[in-house]
Amino acid sequence: MFAGLTLANLLGVPLGTWIGNALGWNTTFLVISALGLIATLAIAVVVPAQGRDSSAPDIRGQLVAFRDRNLIASLAITALGWVGFMTFYGYIAPVAERVAGFSAADLTWVLVIVGVGLVIGNTLGGRTADSNLHLSLILWPAR
Repeated sequence: MFAGLTLANLLGVPLGTWIGNALGWNTTFLVISALGLIATLAIAVVVPAQGRDSSAPDIRGQLVAFRDRNLIASLAITALGWVGFMTFYGYIAPVAERVAGFSAADLTWVLVIVGVGLVIGNTLGGRTADSNLHLSLILWPAR
């Protein structure tokens, strides 16, 4: 899931910014809607229908997992980390333009560079979590 979010920030956001700057902000939403419709149709055509699994656990059995403090801590770290990042990300354009002096045309490349950083961070985070999960959970949020 995070790889998808990372790639969306690397490719989708800069492309949407470029489309918005070149053709107007509403065109970006039309393009996203068209891509969503194409994806929906592709899923309906390509993904086979599956029957209902009668052996699936009930919701109460699944909610028991939330008694695990490590799970709650991991979810909290993830949520707070993404809230912090998305808050920062929401202000990239005005800060880049008004404070750093970039033009609107340069925003696409600023967002691509941020997206590349996300891909690198996602890759390093995954590798460090594979090698030492406990240390990774402590050190990465502190950065």
